[in-house]
Amino acid sequence: MREMIYVDMPKYSIDSPMIPGADTISNIISLLNPQASFSASLTTGGGWNIYFPGHEGLKFIAVVRGSCSIALDGAKETTNLNAGDCYLLTSTQGYRQGSDLSLEAIDARAVYAGVDDGRAVYGTANDTMLIGGRFSFDQDQTAILLDALPPFIHISAQSAQASIIPWILEQLREELSVSAVSTTKLGAAMMVDHLAHILLVQVLRVQVNSGKTLPVGWLSALADSKIGLALNLMHRSPDRRWSLSDLALETGMSRSAFSSRFKTQVGTGPLDYLLRWRMQLAAKKLREKNDSVSSIAFSLGYGFESAFANAFKRVMGVAPRTYQRKTH
Repeated sequence: MREMIYVDMPKYSIDSPMIPGADTISNIISLLNPQASFSASLTTGGGWNIYFPGHEGLKFIAVVRGSCSIALDGAKETTNLNAGDCYLLTSTQGYRQGSDLSLEAIDARAVYAGVDDGRAVYGTANDTMLIGGRFSFDQDQTAILLDALPPFIHISAQSAQASIIPWILEQLREELSVSAVSTTKLGAAMMVDHLAHILLVQVLRVQVNSGKTLPVGWLSALADSKIGLALNLMHRSPDRRWSLSDLALETGMSRSAFSSRFKTQVGTGPLDYLLRWRMQLAAKKLREKNDSVSSIAFSLGYGFESAFANAFKRVMGVAPRTYQRKTH
C-alpha cells in the first residue's frame, strides 16, 4: 500500500498582517490593506495642459498610449512620460500634465465636470490615453508607507525591472474598458483590485532596485543586503524574542556595526523598529477582531499581558483595551 503523506498547511488570509514566511513589503502592504480605486481615464491629444490639484493618499497614473510631460508644484524639473510609463504621487502637491506645459492650464475639475463614469475626453485629438486611480489606506497607519517614499516616483517602460508593468496596465485597461454590449465585466471589481495590488508591489520592487536615493526608512533599507535581511527576519517572525545579538549574528556583523548601520538606513534602532512593528500588528488586530488582549500579546511573543500593555501604551499612547473600545 502506498504511504499517504499529509502536510498541515498554515492557515491565513490574504489580508492577514502575519503571513508566515512573508517579506517586509508583503507584510506592510498586508497590514495597510490598500483599497484601490481605478475609475478615472483621460483621452486627449493635440495641445493640452491640465492642472491637477493636491490629493490625499497615494495616486497612480499610467500612460496607456501617447506621450506627455509632468511638473509638480514648486519643482523645477519636468519629467517626460511615454506609453507604458507610470508614476506614483505620494504627496498632497498639485501638478501640471500635458503635451505643452507652457500653455495656459485648465483645471482638471472642469475637465471631469459632468463625467459620470470617470472617463474624460479633452483636446483636439485622441492620441494620448491615461488611466489612474488612488490607493487608500487605514488612516492610522498610512505614514508607514508614505513616509518611506519620495513625493514622485517615475517608472519608465524602458526599465528592464519594470517589464511586467505594461502587462498589468494592459489588463487594467481591458478591465476598465466599456463595451457596447455590456458595461459590466464579470468579476471586474476583484480583477482591478488585485491587479492594482500587484502593480503597487511591483512599483515598490522597482524602486528598491533602482539605485535611486530614497527617504531614510524601511524601503530604502531593503536595498542593503544585510539590513534588508534583518528586516525580513523580523517581519517573518515578529513573535520571536529577537535580541540585538541574534540579528547581528544572522547578518554576519558585530553588534555595534549592525546597530549603527541599521539606524543609519532605517532611522531607528533594530529593537525599536521591531517594537513599533509589533504594536502596529497589535493595533490592527485590536481594531478588526475580538481577540483578547492576552491572546494578542501571546501571538506577538509576550509572555505577560502586562508587559505587552505597557509596550502598547508607550508606542500608541493609549492602553490596548481602551484602543480596542474606541476603534470598535
